[in-house]
Amino acid sequence: MQVAPWEDITAMMNNSPLNRIQVMPAKNVLVEIGGEDPTVDMRQGVEFYNYARRAGKHVVMLLYPREGHSLSKKEHAIDYEPRTSVSRRPSPDARPGDRQTRASRTAARRHRAAQARCRPGSGW
Repeated sequence: MQVAPWEDITAMMNNSPLNRIQVMPAKNVLVEIGGEDPTVDMRQGVEFYNYARRAGKHVVMLLYPREGHSLSKKEHAIDYEPRTSVSRRPSPDARPGDRQTRASRTAARRHRAAQARCRPGSGW
């Protein structure tokens, strides 16, 4: 925007992702928020999460305290990475009990648990 938001409310609303969330094609959304992000205020991420849930999206919000706009702490990166993997299917030649198979089962279990926690109407 070329001017302050209060000087052109219409432009602000047109630029806001909240204004178009109901037509967003994604059904599943992962929102990662740094608790000390100097670029995007944490409350904006929470607001986006609430709007997306009300629009019927399956949303998972991850809030990482003491993080900025990107993850810098190793433990947070380790927590975040498997949540962003779409699929961890084992290769066709993998045998039951292989490390890749266990990782796949663990990622799928975490994904199902996250989905169960954030279904609309579940209180989250």
